[in-house]
Amino acid sequence: GGAFSDHRLDPRIDGRRPQGLLPAHGEPQRGDRIGVDLWVGRENHKQVLRLSTVSPKFFETYGMTVLAGEPRTGKGEMNVVIDAKAARALGFATPQDAVGVLVRGSSGYVQEGNEPRRVVAVVKDVKLESARNAAMPQGFELSDATQWDISLYGPDMAALRQTVDDLWKRHGPGLPYMIESADELRATVYRQEQQMTTMLTA
Repeated sequence: GGAFSDHRLDPRIDGRRPQGLLPAHGEPQRGDRIGVDLWVGRENHKQVLRLSTVSPKFFETYGMTVLAGEPRTGKGEMNVVIDAKAARALGFATPQDAVGVLVRGSSGYVQEGNEPRRVVAVVKDVKLESARNAAMPQGFELSDATQWDISLYGPDMAALRQTVDDLWKRHGPGLPYMIESADELRATVYRQEQQMTTMLTA
């Protein structure tokens, strides 16, 4: 619901995606749904994954390459997407081999669990951690639930900003909001990393 319940309200918006994970942030931020979990795959291969909760369109929005399958939520079971590194670690020879397979997780407890997750897609290896931290295999739980942040995309950033202002004034709840582009988020992270590097080498 709300101001962005239907992006067709304005032709300047090509699409909208509710997200539980902000791009370019290596560490959890307000509203992020991030953790670690031990998953068990084919032939009892075990691997700790960095686990995030996102909408099915998260990957399209941020330009992640889908190698096999299709990100989509399911009825009655948890659908998940993994990256290629996670697929290899869980015992799958190719991305396609992982699609449709049930793996087991433990709901954020780093111990072997019996909660099934259906792999519906595999994406190209991604690194969501900060530059100081090694890249972990990634797992993404798919959810259509309401999330903290909404990602809007279109060809013109200035037009998107104006669109948000217009829609919020007409349909918003009268609360303050913040707009940041993906480029601005990345630039902030780079500045923080540079500051940390400077402090550590001083």
